[in-house]
Amino acid sequence: ALRMCRFPDGALWSERLAAGALNAPDIDAFAVRLADFHRQATVATVASGFGSPAAHARIMGRIVAAIDAWQSRAAVVEPGWPALRDWLDGEQARLAPFWLARLGDGRVRECHGELHLGNVVQLGDEATAFDALDFDDELRWIDVVDDLAFLAMDLLAHGRGELAFRLVDAYLQASGDYDALPGLRFSLVARALVRAKVSALAEAEQID
Repeated sequence: ALRMCRFPDGALWSERLAAGALNAPDIDAFAVRLADFHRQATVATVASGFGSPAAHARIMGRIVAAIDAWQSRAAVVEPGWPALRDWLDGEQARLAPFWLARLGDGRVRECHGELHLGNVVQLGDEATAFDALDFDDELRWIDVVDDLAFLAMDLLAHGRGELAFRLVDAYLQASGDYDALPGLRFSLVARALVRAKVSALAEAEQID
């Protein structure tokens, strides 16, 4: 038999943020822990293809297709969507050598994959990530900057840019991985589109 313990009420970072209880020391401490987790995580081989330009293109293709399908079904076209699609195509082409170099340098690792505020819990003085993505290897074996970007994006989406940038800064100081910066904006946008895709799918289920 398995006995599970419930997290204390208000312990999730999503709850703490809403309550105004998520603060700078929490962010700093978790950034160091995340950097240490990434440092110890298993490294993907170049032959695996994880985190490669082709992998990024496949993942982004699925996201774009889902958002296109939602807009078609809802008979709406977001005004900025065509320009954003063009930007994504251009960035994927521009960043192809960058992703290849990152893979070769061992920056693609077995990460969390779904590191948003609802998957981080504060237990005493320590924050812990849980419920890592496990159903799709390609979404879990990713560049560490993609993992970092998910949590930073979620903070930005909740209007806490100062905490998002603090997280990025503290992580870079702890990891020394400043070479990740050229891919950060694309990764932030990609994670924001994951949020949009999930929202679109949820809306479609309600319509059904």
